[in-house]
Amino acid sequence: MPASKASLALPILAGVMWGSIGVFVRFLDAGGLDNGTIVCTRMIASSVILGAFMLVKDRSSFKVPKRAVPVLIVGAVVGSAYMNIVYNVAIMNLNLALSSVLIGLFAIWSLLLGRVLFGEALTKRKVACAAVALFGVVLISGVLEQGAAASFSWFGLFMGVLTGMMYAVNGATTRAMSNWGMKASTINFWYFAIGSVSLLPLCHWDQVVSYVAADPLASSFWLISQAVACAVLPYVLFAMALAKMDMGTASTLELVEPAAAMVFGLVLFGEIPTPLMVVGVAVVIAAISRIYAEK
Repeated sequence: MPASKASLALPILAGVMWGSIGVFVRFLDAGGLDNGTIVCTRMIASSVILGAFMLVKDRSSFKVPKRAVPVLIVGAVVGSAYMNIVYNVAIMNLNLALSSVLIGLFAIWSLLLGRVLFGEALTKRKVACAAVALFGVVLISGVLEQGAAASFSWFGLFMGVLTGMMYAVNGATTRAMSNWGMKASTINFWYFAIGSVSLLPLCHWDQVVSYVAADPLASSFWLISQAVACAVLPYVLFAMALAKMDMGTASTLELVEPAAAMVFGLVLFGEIPTPLMVVGVAVVIAAISRIYAEK
């Protein structure tokens, strides 16, 4: 499927926005919101925004086939809501670039799920690319550099790897429902809505009230912006990209996410990447792009 130069910017912008998640998480955490509250408020705002758009454009988009309900719940709870909870833990324990790369490794775990659930071929080339991507993660982690291993968070690494696995569940459930004819807007709305309900026990509304009361304008901006920039808009942009190009091209261009996260970490938090980290990001992007190229 040929894509215009303008349409190529869609998945790139989506990747940059997803790469900014760590920025919002750290700012909101500094404002007194805990992990569950950050994710729950993001998903509530996202479901309201996307739901309002669907009400205006096409109310039939809310309908879900009965056979898709169990799959939708698994994708919403495991692959969306609690995946973000785990991802935020990784963000608070690792640099932004490594956190973003680890969630990007969902492409590797998707190979295994694709083999089990959809009978997809697991070729030697895909396995080799997966091994190269994992080596890139080692470079980004900094554990090969003198003195870095002692201060490295292995717990953060574990949570980052778990994030990628959970996001692979998101990809598998999304693919299954797409094969049944469900629209991207329908899937994402119910991911946000069901996910937010599952997170209500972890949401502390007293924290939200205190946060907003301290500076109503700025606080409201951050709460709404995290939903728009980290959830609604990137999903919309990526869905638009898929309508104009093949999945492999869109997914490859979206891989600017870890590079964007590295830039955000450098500019906003003084996370200066070493040469090995920069090489590691390039290695991971190249390896995963080859995986998508073979699909």
